[in-house]
Amino acid sequence: MKKAFTLAEVLITLAIVGIVAALTIPTMVQNYEKKMLSVRIKKFVSTFNQAYKMAIANYGDPAYWHDCTVQEGKSNCTTSTGAKSQKILSSMKVTDITDQIPESYKQGIEENFDEVRGGGWPNWEKTQCWQLPDGSFIFLMIDWNIRENNQSATTFIVDINGFNKPNKLGKDILKFVQVHTQLSHTLNPGFDNYGGNLLRGLYLDGYGYSRKYNICKEYEKHPLWVKYFCANDMLQSNGWEFPDNYPWDDL
Repeated sequence: MKKAFTLAEVLITLAIVGIVAALTIPTMVQNYEKKMLSVRIKKFVSTFNQAYKMAIANYGDPAYWHDCTVQEGKSNCTTSTGAKSQKILSSMKVTDITDQIPESYKQGIEENFDEVRGGGWPNWEKTQCWQLPDGSFIFLMIDWNIRENNQSATTFIVDINGFNKPNKLGKDILKFVQVHTQLSHTLNPGFDNYGGNLLRGLYLDGYGYSRKYNICKEYEKHPLWVKYFCANDMLQSNGWEFPDNYPWDDL
């Protein structure tokens, strides 16, 4: 006597498979997205650090580099005039695409900054954009450079996958600060300087936030900008990998 599955058994099995897939596939897709973004972040950090070291070899100590200026909404940045950003970018094989950014993309970034950080994106006329060979974007806010009492740093934003979504802070859009000289507590652009000096290096906006304020363990009780700072701290402290407790769905 031959045995076979009944139609009811087949349908029940398919239903179970469908339920399991519905529960697991979104998580798998999200984990894959996190891994791909992490790989791109690591690649950018490595590329940038190499370019920074090369700029130091070519132009000397960044403490003596000069910033460019903005006149009538236009920057006079060139490598020869001493702009910190141009010295670094000169060895990164970037292409200036400032005039090629669609209005829809600009609007989306501004709205995201408003939602997450309560604003903060500067005038687009003072923002320059370069594209790396892998499609990543670097936005340099000319009026966000930090310089006071021989302390200096350069603030910039990176979209590590260009126009591709999600185009969200804390996911594929990251705000960095490259500290050229150690910064005192009086020049603290949103991250922890451990009560004294933040040494030369590349930092995410919010790096060290949990260690400074000890609130990130309960970040869900706080405003979105706190979650954003805590997320950046988690990302950099975890070697540019998204940890399991990363507030991915909140950003």
